[in-house]
Amino acid sequence: MENWIASEFTSINLKDERLNKRAKIILDKLGHAPARTIPQAFRTWKDIKACYRFFDNPAVTDNNILKPHMEKTIERIKNEPVVLLPTDNSILDYTPKKAMKGKGEVCHKRDGIFLHASLAVTPERLSLGVVDAKLWIRGVDYISQTEAHRDDLPIEEKESYRWLEGYKKSCEIARECPNTQIIYITDREGDIIELLGEAIKEKKSGKCADIIIRSQHDRQLDEKDPDGTLNKPYKKLIKTLKNTPALGELEFVIPPSQGKKGRTVKQQIKASSFTFRTKKYNGNPTCKVTINVVMAIEENPPAGESPLCWIFHTTMSINTFAEVRKVIEYYLCRWEVETFFKVLKSGYKIEERQLESTERMKPLIALFLILSWRIIYVMMLGRICPEMSSGDIFCEAEWKSVYKILNIKEKIPENPPTLNEFILMIAQLGGYVGGKKAPPPGVKVMWRGMARMVDFAIAWEAFGK
Repeated sequence: MENWIASEFTSINLKDERLNKRAKIILDKLGHAPARTIPQAFRTWKDIKACYRFFDNPAVTDNNILKPHMEKTIERIKNEPVVLLPTDNSILDYTPKKAMKGKGEVCHKRDGIFLHASLAVTPERLSLGVVDAKLWIRGVDYISQTEAHRDDLPIEEKESYRWLEGYKKSCEIARECPNTQIIYITDREGDIIELLGEAIKEKKSGKCADIIIRSQHDRQLDEKDPDGTLNKPYKKLIKTLKNTPALGELEFVIPPSQGKKGRTVKQQIKASSFTFRTKKYNGNPTCKVTINVVMAIEENPPAGESPLCWIFHTTMSINTFAEVRKVIEYYLCRWEVETFFKVLKSGYKIEERQLESTERMKPLIALFLILSWRIIYVMMLGRICPEMSSGDIFCEAEWKSVYKILNIKEKIPENPPTLNEFILMIAQLGGYVGGKKAPPPGVKVMWRGMARMVDFAIAWEAFGK
């Protein structure tokens, strides 16, 4: 069994030592077989049956599986000055799995499980682990309700409450890691007034997580005329921001995609603090929330192109251009949670797997969340710590077998290659073609390469020592 699994599951407690041991074995076997089914990953019927019985045990839940990994993640967070918590929703579509019990509607005529997850990431984009994950099924009662009825529900009964729960969890982490700045990051779905209000309240109370939320709503502003009367009609956020003086300019290149040519983008950076007028918040008919807002807007896009505009709500300081730029740079790290979901779905084929019920699927999904993190962690570690020895991450059979496969006529060196060198070797096994101008290997070639590496390592231990 790989050393990282024993370390990651040090504190696992499934109420039975046999279950604890089985959890490590299953994580090890599934990690060795990214796209293989359970019968393909295990060699004997005895092991296959033991695996299925493991997921049928009531003590084996997604929370119990993830708990030791999250504890290790907190330990890693404590070693960093700044940690970002990008958060997002994802749909796990199990519509074709007709025999799976307990599925719920995830979108029109599609059934499955919702996943809401937060990943801990450094500003250098090194993923430290999963800090929050909720797997849930949409109830029949919710589906039957009208949109107007849902709007009138208390926030605790809305699906959007998960964003607020995620922020509260990030504040718990901030208090547990007092020497680390924690920043909770969401896309437009997280732009709910309850979350903004909670962030302002926590900021006033003491140690908490900061937020960077991409704006979805063009809210009304609570402004007064010089004589103290309310300024009506109320001004709107976007128009007011556009009229705010620019602090500076950002320039970057958008790569070509989906038939569109790449182009250079120049955005004007603007920032200010605003008070929003809002209704039905915290039981009050009218409530005011004051928060910092950052805008990055392309004011002169090329002919035929829509202007690229981002607006963010944040509790971080925006007094200088450098501080505002940091808000934008941190938000861009949100892409790491998208990469995480890509590995889970495309690499580990989580939507192609099937157990008898969604309750059994949840702990299986939890194991694959850990494995998906491991892939992107190793990939980014090679970029951030290129001179680190690959022997600190990979076992002898892994690095020696890969080295020999790629360098058949050469003698295997006494010392392992550097981590960056070995990451490139793994990527080559996955189909990566390097070069001076080639971008670093991505997750797709990494999970393909690591799957082949495992096969070579097994053969090396059996025949090639």
